[in-house]
Amino acid sequence: MLADGALVDLAQDPEAALARFTVLQLEGDLGLSPITELAAILSAFLPSFIEAAATGDKQFEPDFTQFAQAVMGRGTAPEFAHVYDMDADGRDFMVMVDPRWLIGGTEPDDLEGDLTVLGTVDRLVEEGKELSLARYVMPTMSRTMRRAMGKKGEDGLVDVLKGFGDATGQEVNENPLIVTGPLVIVEPIAIY
Repeated sequence: MLADGALVDLAQDPEAALARFTVLQLEGDLGLSPITELAAILSAFLPSFIEAAATGDKQFEPDFTQFAQAVMGRGTAPEFAHVYDMDADGRDFMVMVDPRWLIGGTEPDDLEGDLTVLGTVDRLVEEGKELSLARYVMPTMSRTMRRAMGKKGEDGLVDVLKGFGDATGQEVNENPLIVTGPLVIVEPIAIY
């Protein structure tokens, strides 16, 4: 973290106070969050989901072809942040990796393990407070549309994600895009 013009290494000073937009260095186990897989499914189904919502269809159910393409397809690079969970120095962090910055054939799975993250604090989520990750995993959707989905389409969206969870054996909570603090959202500068 930048304090008085110097980088504070949280591995050396785990009690250091955090503030938004400060630079920090974390060392710990970085793991790809299940939210990333759900975001991949969501991005595959989103056009059909929006079309169904626009026509008033409240029981959107993807057909087998859509499901197979979403689960097995590897088309173009996804347009959502890859979400990683990291526990460093007793604090919970979520590291949001923009796929455009994965270079040299690096895949999301390559960034798992005991690693160091140099980044900036994007958001501080206080204990007991909630934060929607929709802006990270659906960045191409406008804020107005994300909010409309949250109010009117949430049940259908959660049903789609739960259907994916049932098919893959993953647990999907009531709204997987909502996280509860205390939590620090980090935008990485480098991962090594």
